[in-house]
Amino acid sequence: LGRRVEIHGLSSQRGQVLNGQMGGVIGKLEAGRWAVRVERGDTSIHQSNLCVRQLSKSELVNRTEQQCLISDHGKRWPAEVVAFFKAHCKEEYSGSDPEEVALKMDSDDDYEADLRILPRFSPYLCVPSRLRDPGLPFNALLKYGLSLDGILKVALRRIAGIDSAWMHALDGNGDGTRGSESLVGILHGKGNWPRSRPVEQF
Repeated sequence: LGRRVEIHGLSSQRGQVLNGQMGGVIGKLEAGRWAVRVERGDTSIHQSNLCVRQLSKSELVNRTEQQCLISDHGKRWPAEVVAFFKAHCKEEYSGSDPEEVALKMDSDDDYEADLRILPRFSPYLCVPSRLRDPGLPFNALLKYGLSLDGILKVALRRIAGIDSAWMHALDGNGDGTRGSESLVGILHGKGNWPRSRPVEQF
């Protein structure tokens, strides 16, 4: 559930239109079939006609518009975003002391790189807040296994006012909103994935 899949191998006249389309898995049905949400609506596809397509770093950034696309992907296939960050954390943060992990997550989150070049990907980017992206489906990301360990550690350190070469707890006004806004996002992040619609079978 929540994964991004590509539809392939449909032979009927109606089904062939769906071949090559990407969709998000929103439900498990009977007889090896899955409910998949595509642009035209919800449809039922047999698992043999579905192939999981993992997200790449380049897909999470729009270099032309200088935008991070985590929210867009999170609304369509939240489990895919979680899978990306799990793999990224294993690659970037595993084997480190918890304090070092929190420092690195915070440093990566503050990294103001030109988005035409791949930025660092801190799991902290998944936290919705008024200052960042209130539309992030944070509850959905938690549902599909996003870990809060490092994220909470960074937020609480920022609120506490711990300062170092990498961690600046206070914002430009000196009121600590960078940490508190993120914590509010963690506690009250709302998701709307998925909504039920009529399912068409292929």
